[in-house]
Amino acid sequence: MTLRRRSKPKDAPGVPEERWGQYAPTLGDITATVSHIHFHPDHIEFASSNRYRRVYYVVRMPNRAGFGYLNGFFSLGADIDVSVQVEPARSERQIRQLTEAITNLEAQIAMDVKMDKTENVRKNQRRREELDALRLALQTGEEKMYYMTLLVTVTAETKAHLERACARLQTEGPGRGFVVMEAAYEQQEGLLSVAPLALPTLRYPMLVFGSYLANAFPFTSSQFSHRKGALVGFDLVSQSPMFYDAWHADLKNANVFLSGVSGAGKSYQLKCLLAHSVLHDIRTVVIDWEGEYGALAKHLGGVVVPIDYTAMERLNPCELHEEEVLESGQKKTKVEILEKIEEMTGFIKYAASLTGADPLRGEEIALVDRLWKDLYTQDFGFTSEASSLYEASPSLRAGTTLQLRRRRKQPQLGDFYRKLKAVAEQDPRFVSLADRLERVTAGNTLGLFDCQSTLELAKAPIIVFDLSALPENSDLRKLGQYVALEWTMEQFVKKQPEQKKRVVVDEAQEAMRNMDGSAAGEYAAYFLDLCFTRIRKRGGSAVAASQQFHVFASSAYGQSIIRNSDTKILMAQSKQDEAMLQTVFGLGSHELERLMFEFEQGHARWDVGGEVVYSKYEATPFEHALWNTKKVMSEHKGMA
Repeated sequence: MTLRRRSKPKDAPGVPEERWGQYAPTLGDITATVSHIHFHPDHIEFASSNRYRRVYYVVRMPNRAGFGYLNGFFSLGADIDVSVQVEPARSERQIRQLTEAITNLEAQIAMDVKMDKTENVRKNQRRREELDALRLALQTGEEKMYYMTLLVTVTAETKAHLERACARLQTEGPGRGFVVMEAAYEQQEGLLSVAPLALPTLRYPMLVFGSYLANAFPFTSSQFSHRKGALVGFDLVSQSPMFYDAWHADLKNANVFLSGVSGAGKSYQLKCLLAHSVLHDIRTVVIDWEGEYGALAKHLGGVVVPIDYTAMERLNPCELHEEEVLESGQKKTKVEILEKIEEMTGFIKYAASLTGADPLRGEEIALVDRLWKDLYTQDFGFTSEASSLYEASPSLRAGTTLQLRRRRKQPQLGDFYRKLKAVAEQDPRFVSLADRLERVTAGNTLGLFDCQSTLELAKAPIIVFDLSALPENSDLRKLGQYVALEWTMEQFVKKQPEQKKRVVVDEAQEAMRNMDGSAAGEYAAYFLDLCFTRIRKRGGSAVAASQQFHVFASSAYGQSIIRNSDTKILMAQSKQDEAMLQTVFGLGSHELERLMFEFEQGHARWDVGGEVVYSKYEATPFEHALWNTKKVMSEHKGMA
């Protein structure tokens, strides 16, 4: 409908003064030609079109509002409209209130100092600094205050569908930081406020900062708030490119959890991330269970390390290296012997559990810990000084004696076993443990790693440890996954602290398996969780990828990894995992249905620090040929 204002001569006699809006249509005028409307206390009924609508107003919003935070309403799986009404507020009042709050805090801090309440002093000082910064922003005009009214309407085809959608809004809204209240007996006013006329007939003003208000637009985010990083996909709605920076300042950590059933495109999505990360100088180590990443590494200038009896490279999990750290901008070295002893004690617990179902007893664990300590500190003489790892080697050159450093021989599993065997010969309590560990010594079925390392870490963008040549689901492949990760911690994670590094454990659920009833899965899961924590503390990015969500999340350590990964990527999921997905992620029923029944190959749900975006990556022909290995052909069909 087009509205026109009629003009008249100013001196026309007998013609009353015309007012703006006096010919504006009423709500009945607008809808008369379309439907007949019935207004009920708690909903609106459009009789001719058999549609129902209910209006809510928001009475509380999230404490933290990232870019596009209203996007949460549009992912609730219902037909929802949102109206935002904005009115300017006087900043002077807020400045006065902030000044009063700061004065009260200063008085409280002075009182707490006298009473020696140190913790309260620190907490109130931080709060005072925050309020001071807000007051300064208002005083300088950097921030402004506004009154914001946020109205939401839910529309459905039937009354029953309306009730279900509204129940979902009221149930899931608080989980997203929103609290809504039904506009009882105000449905007509609410409809006028949300209709295209946008008449402010229903108000519930909430005082907000200008930056908080600005983040509400647009309602739906076409990408993360990241402005740089690897290209990881395109938004399913807007088709806008999405960039991801795992080290973004707004993220608590750079860890990632990725899950999708076989055929969902999990490996394809992960290869996209790794390949595009090379452009941003991010080095990556992949623990490759199925041998899927070799071609990618070679094409990008990386290296592949096959783990097998026939391979030339050998890995010694007992190897101790100095760690490089940055202190006041200077690179220094240290040796974490106690941390290494703890890791090797865990390794022995895991190796023993591959043979016997019973977990190690307390006295066995104490002995293992003491033997490793003796081995590192007494037998080999290592200390916290990096120089203890090297020996001076005289070399004659042009008549001058030079002192060249050479790494000293490192302990091996066989060295530990011989010490344990000697104790067991004197104390029968440890005979069983010695018998269980004989398998990991040279010449036995799991003795592949009783050796000196022959591998030097290459300065390559991607390094892949390929486990696929080892027997599938064998104890040796499981042990290989553990050893490769242990070696990666020493030679990769603890080096070059200024370098961005990522460690990927593909098919991470294999570390959680415990089908034989032994403690093996428990020990391996603990070590994986421990590595994720230590990689995070050293500023790296740890990625766990799993195609069997229930296996991974059934472990308390698996849940810990998910919980402590600020980036979570879900691709198509299995119906049998519905309850566990809801428990771990708190997903609504509509999101679960989308993941289990609507997701196509390559679709991904990204949760990055609370920002949720749905994406798909359209690969170039070259990328598709590179990422689409024969082993995973079914996962990528239709994605290029």
